[in-house]
Amino acid sequence: MILVAVVLLALSLRLSVNAVGALLPQIRDDLDLSATSAGVLNALPEIVFAVIGLLTPALAARVGRHRLVLGALIVAVLGQGLRVGGHGVGTLFCGTVLTLLGPAVGNVLLPGLIREHFPDRITTMTALYATVLTLGAAFGSGLTVPLQHATGGSWRSGLVAWAGVGAIAIVPWIAAARGTSDRGGPAASTARVGRLVRSRLAWAMAGFFAIQAAQVYVVLGWLGQVLQDDGVSEVTAGALLAMAPIIGIALSSCTPILLRAEHRIRPLAIGFGACYLLGYGGMLLAPNGGAVLWMTFLGLGGGTFPMALTLVALRAPDADGVIALSAFTQCVGYLLGSLGPLAFGLLHDLTDSWQPSLLLMIVSLVPMVGIGVRLGRADAGTSPSEDDADQVVERIDLMVEA
Repeated sequence: MILVAVVLLALSLRLSVNAVGALLPQIRDDLDLSATSAGVLNALPEIVFAVIGLLTPALAARVGRHRLVLGALIVAVLGQGLRVGGHGVGTLFCGTVLTLLGPAVGNVLLPGLIREHFPDRITTMTALYATVLTLGAAFGSGLTVPLQHATGGSWRSGLVAWAGVGAIAIVPWIAAARGTSDRGGPAASTARVGRLVRSRLAWAMAGFFAIQAAQVYVVLGWLGQVLQDDGVSEVTAGALLAMAPIIGIALSSCTPILLRAEHRIRPLAIGFGACYLLGYGGMLLAPNGGAVLWMTFLGLGGGTFPMALTLVALRAPDADGVIALSAFTQCVGYLLGSLGPLAFGLLHDLTDSWQPSLLLMIVSLVPMVGIGVRLGRADAGTSPSEDDADQVVERIDLMVEA
């Protein structure tokens, strides 16, 4: 039952998040949303993930981890119902915030629950969880519009199926929460996190994470609109958006392994930045002409996400440091990264063109690569040698759990 619960939760975490990017042109037309308002909509996942990520440990200690997941799933399904059944911009935004509570809580608690219930199969279950999570992201981007066309409804009908998946996921979590007594556990300490405010390394990690997060949410949230404005059909644009999370499956598997060798950090930072540069450059010059190639490069650039997570594990001095640096990096990074989708839409409103927005993303690659190269220096922080592979894996597990 726990295995089924974990798989269904992982599948539901990204479905409703990525679906919005594929439906964004229709949502804007239906509700008369400006590009700035749509930018706020695209920035909501990062904002909610950061805020709820800070609150989740304390809430889990108070009500229990299993019950908190169950409650978040129920609220998320209600939020999806509000988005589907409501009318107007207010209900769209309120429903989206409620919908994001499920993924926000799941992001924090699911790795720890895997460690609790499958202590002898942590790597296997984590691989399964990560794969299903990425498949859910791909399904949300690529299948939402075809499902909408199959039902012959509006953009709201494209979200109904994903609300159904969330509702199904509730069932095994009812069984998981019944009879458990995991309240009263210690909430994550914030003392060490607070001290990181004075750390150059912590701010460098947060800056790198923020810029890469902005890239990811611009690609998934905005490029479907850019492609459709250049003549790409809705179905094709959705399929193109699904390429990034699909490529991310392979990158999430190999990037942490490659980064165990110190000398690979700099070339990987430069290589991922170059992939983003080629992808954005192609979108700037000929979005429709080589869309498959451009989205492939942008998907490869997304290797900065597993790189950021792995660098946290490599640069922290000990296990407690992994947890503290992970919390600081992701919370600050998500909050700062939310400015990316917002600025992307705002520039379009000011100029009535996507070119300035794409140029902004190209310019943002300079500090991202610069920070990545800086983090590759020997004096950037502690890092294990290739002989310490087991310690690296343990640190990554602790960081992900945090």
